[in-house]
Amino acid sequence: MNAGQTSARVYEALRRRLMERAYTPGARLDPQLIADELASSTTPVRDALHVLAGEELVQLGPHGGFACAMIDEPGLVDLYAWSSAVLNLALRDRKRVMAAPVEAKGEISSESLAVRARELFQAMADASANIEHGRAMRRINARLHGARLTEATIFQDATEELDDIAQCYAAHDLPDLRRRLGRYWRRRRLVAARVVRQLYRTSTSRDG
Repeated sequence: MNAGQTSARVYEALRRRLMERAYTPGARLDPQLIADELASSTTPVRDALHVLAGEELVQLGPHGGFACAMIDEPGLVDLYAWSSAVLNLALRDRKRVMAAPVEAKGEISSESLAVRARELFQAMADASANIEHGRAMRRINARLHGARLTEATIFQDATEELDDIAQCYAAHDLPDLRRRLGRYWRRRRLVAARVVRQLYRTSTSRDG
């Protein structure tokens, strides 16, 4: 495996860990420890951490250290609002032919629901004539994935909620789609504090 392949592997593995709550928000990220876990040298780990800092999944410390990005209720509420705004812009600038909706597959779990929300909203953003909407949504989805894993334990109707959004999207029923999306984000803003508490309580830190 060449250096480029190693760097890509390390980046993807570390990004997935951060998205899936492998680290508690604020936990220190030790490049040497991560390198040992990923069978890599520290250079690609440090490179990946810097890239992920640019994606706001990692925070840079004052002395060159790294930590899992922290989140609080106002920050999560703002992130929900930003996701809603990007989707509304994407729908306004949608291409003539919209991407096909993503359907649920396999066993329903917190992970599958989070993945479905990510893929459905990414499809909507990618259908925009403005490619920046898709790029913005990819970063938003990564930052929201951990919260979505928690949301799935709060909203018992999460599957039906996504089904309804997907059906409106497939039917090109934009008025109803916007209404359902508005309700989707409002519900999540109302439970943002609860989501944050669970994020700090249930993350399994590798930092010891």
